[in-house]
Amino acid sequence: MAQAEIEEVLASDLNFIAGGIGAPRETVARARGDGKITIALLGNSRYLQPALDRNVDILVAQGHDFGAPTGPTGTFSLVPQIVDVAGDIPVLVAGGVATGLHISALFALVHKASGLARPGSRQPNMPCTLH
Repeated sequence: MAQAEIEEVLASDLNFIAGGIGAPRETVARARGDGKITIALLGNSRYLQPALDRNVDILVAQGHDFGAPTGPTGTFSLVPQIVDVAGDIPVLVAGGVATGLHISALFALVHKASGLARPGSRQPNMPCTLH
């Protein structure tokens, strides 16, 4: 994302900012300082530690099934890699979840989670419901 676009989002009244492949540390810090929710889009587990180091609010595990250029790892392989390290940070899932069977499989994969956001997480007002 070009710096001008980042500045436009940061100056807006949007209450969140999402970035992939390691949003710049200063961008995340500034957004958090302005009260925005920060979201890291993770298509590969190698981007997890940089997201944790930047203290993002929400992680999104988006596997190959997401349909974007996220890498070769499928959603159902990626999710446990992210959840196992995420701690109290909510993990959302994008891609490859199309039926009730997929949702059931996710509950088995993320046994530590309840719904799509963990209770007691840094975002206590986030709904823990499935849509």
